[in-house]
Amino acid sequence: MERLILCGGGHVSLEVAPIARRLELELVIIDDRPEFASRDRFPMAGQVVCAPFLEALDALGSRESDYYVILTRGHAHDRDCLEHVLRGKYAYAGMIGSRTKVAAVKAALEAAGIAREILDGVHSPIGLPIGAQTPAEIAVSIAAELVQERARRGPAAVPPAVGEPGVLCTITAKRGSAPRGVGTWMLVRPDGSVLGTMAAARWSTWPSRRQRPCGRMGAARCGDTMI
Repeated sequence: MERLILCGGGHVSLEVAPIARRLELELVIIDDRPEFASRDRFPMAGQVVCAPFLEALDALGSRESDYYVILTRGHAHDRDCLEHVLRGKYAYAGMIGSRTKVAAVKAALEAAGIAREILDGVHSPIGLPIGAQTPAEIAVSIAAELVQERARRGPAAVPPAVGEPGVLCTITAKRGSAPRGVGTWMLVRPDGSVLGTMAAARWSTWPSRRQRPCGRMGAARCGDTMI
């Protein structure tokens, strides 16, 4: 599962977090202020790190499937976080801010040795251009851009950890209008909970003891079972 790392626990992050959880992203919150990096504020997060931003990013490491959304309280923190992200592995890097601020940050990072083609790949101003104004609207625009980028990149490359109990279904072939591509996976745990998704809808509980998690849902394949 891809990680979504929110740098900053402010108002916009508070709106992004529950949407991200619904999108089945592994949510990580980092902020250096205890009141903004707490379990009470972000109960839906898989991990909440209260530490200086660069220290937190170092501790998390980086993966090629990581999505970074930079929403800190100040330009200096934004610049530091973005530079750290761009020097590591990532699938997506986005930063909030006006065009003037974004241009200034990119100019500073180019002077620090970050290549222009890398800077041009940063999603900033962040989010799809839908005219968002409020924190909730901005969150929707960010989430939509994350969905767009994930769809462009294809299914996540990293499956569940080896040894995690459950039934792992993987799409090995598809035809017609099945919504997910080859390589997409879904793990159905013994308690009926689901990690990942293989269609527009997913199971949250076992329908009955006799039914299996692979039911008919278009023309993709779950192992050797049509779903």
